[in-house]
Amino acid sequence: MPPRDGFAAVSARRPSVRVLRTAGVLSATQLEEVVSAHEAALAAGRDVLKRDTVTGVECAGIRMAVKEYQRTGLFAGLKELLRISRPWRAWRGARRLRHSGIAVPDRLALFCRGARTYLITRFLEGTQPLTHLLATRFARGVSEEEREGRHALLRQLAAWLRGIHDRRIYHDDWSAKNFRGAEDAGRWEFYLLDFESLASWKSLTPRRRAKNLAQLLDPQGGLTEADREPFLAAYAAGDREFLGDEFRRDVSRALARRHEAAGQRRRAREKT
Repeated sequence: MPPRDGFAAVSARRPSVRVLRTAGVLSATQLEEVVSAHEAALAAGRDVLKRDTVTGVECAGIRMAVKEYQRTGLFAGLKELLRISRPWRAWRGARRLRHSGIAVPDRLALFCRGARTYLITRFLEGTQPLTHLLATRFARGVSEEEREGRHALLRQLAAWLRGIHDRRIYHDDWSAKNFRGAEDAGRWEFYLLDFESLASWKSLTPRRRAKNLAQLLDPQGGLTEADREPFLAAYAAGDREFLGDEFRRDVSRALARRHEAAGQRRRAREKT
């Protein structure tokens, strides 16, 4: 019987690679080549999308993102066996998001080599990291046209995020680093990159909505205090529940908690 998500479970011929799920695009031999390219990119410090874990490589004419997971902890092997480890959560999370109509990269393969598991997705050509868009391309002090471009980006992003919440989906980490965007004639399309933080066992409460918005409104992601009100207004879309002072206070409290936690981490690093 085929797996429920429609992807084949494949037994790799080469003993160094164990394929858990595949879209059938890459062979086991090619997956070996992907790992080699991934390790070379990390060693050279090039095409690194996220420090020490994610690279952008090319194989078989396909540009892809490779995320590496290392087994840690006493029960890591058991979690993988039971399919509740981070890689399995990511694979299933991407499936659920796509089935819910939320744009995510195509999954290509999930496989193991030794104590490491790799998730491969198709690279989103033509997109840019949201952190770059907010902090660089649409930075303050640019032309009137660029300022309007920033406002359009924020309005459409807020509306898209509201659509995710309207599907009763809660994700633990909405920081700007986990999104990419692409523009076409003034219209933006957004993609969510982090699948393993999809918290399907948690209900979407007002406090969790506020937490998500605070994660994105954190100044470290590129947004400023001046962006906060128009962003929240676009998210609310006229809904009184999210236009009121109580919800805005929830967002402000969530931001304060983030700043306090960041300060504690900074002070801890300074002591070491």
